[in-house]
Amino acid sequence: AWTFALVLASSLAHAAVVEHTFNVEDISVQRLCRQQPITAVNGTLQGPTINAREGDTIVVYVFNKSPCNLTLHWHGIIQFLTPWSDGPEFVTQCPIPSGGSYTYKFNLTGQEGTLWWHAHSSFLRATVYGALLIRPRLGHSYPFPKVYQEVPIIIGEWWNANVVEVEHNATESQTAPIPSAAYTINGLPGYFCNCSESPIDALYTQHYKIDVVVLAPGQTVDVLFSINQPVGSYYMAFTPYHSAPRIRRQLLGVPNIFAEAPNSFHKV
Repeated sequence: AWTFALVLASSLAHAAVVEHTFNVEDISVQRLCRQQPITAVNGTLQGPTINAREGDTIVVYVFNKSPCNLTLHWHGIIQFLTPWSDGPEFVTQCPIPSGGSYTYKFNLTGQEGTLWWHAHSSFLRATVYGALLIRPRLGHSYPFPKVYQEVPIIIGEWWNANVVEVEHNATESQTAPIPSAAYTINGLPGYFCNCSESPIDALYTQHYKIDVVVLAPGQTVDVLFSINQPVGSYYMAFTPYHSAPRIRRQLLGVPNIFAEAPNSFHKV
């Protein structure tokens, strides 16, 4: 019993409580040369990035100032003894009403890597989302060489319409939703690098070299890029993958994302 208590105390000593306040409200943003009202968190698209370590406790205070009822889901998080914080609407909780609030609290146990959070009500996840980055505990390291820089990338879609109405109209007409107007990278519509995959959905995998990363909807992956090219700006392109022909395909997005290598950097 004493041994267990000492181990538990040592584990808790290296954990922290990471607190965030999310104000969900309607804002107006400019995309594709037009102003569009959307629902967002803390006035930005995309929403805040949560940075934490394995073993930390996450506490998020959500204040719903939007006209829509909603919940937030922590995609990929294993909820140990906190199912009420998982977020699926009408499954683990009732939605947070307009003008209401809710506190999510859960522990990050046995997971490291890149995940994300998003609204779990109607199509609000199109604009209410952000990254959730889980680093190793203090005193621990990643099972790969030290990297020069970390860049979270979230691939999404953009509609030149109210996304709640998009879903409502599709339900009423019993047809598919109207196609999105563009794909986005970190909330912006839009510019190939050899790399290798590491964790997928915050769980480590065997390293292997790749040229293309294939992701299913909602999936996350950590990718290690080898910076072995001359200094300059390089394109990162993405396109939808279809296993069967479709009549209409979206155009390739070209986001304003580029990286310039410094004159000297940490070799990995």
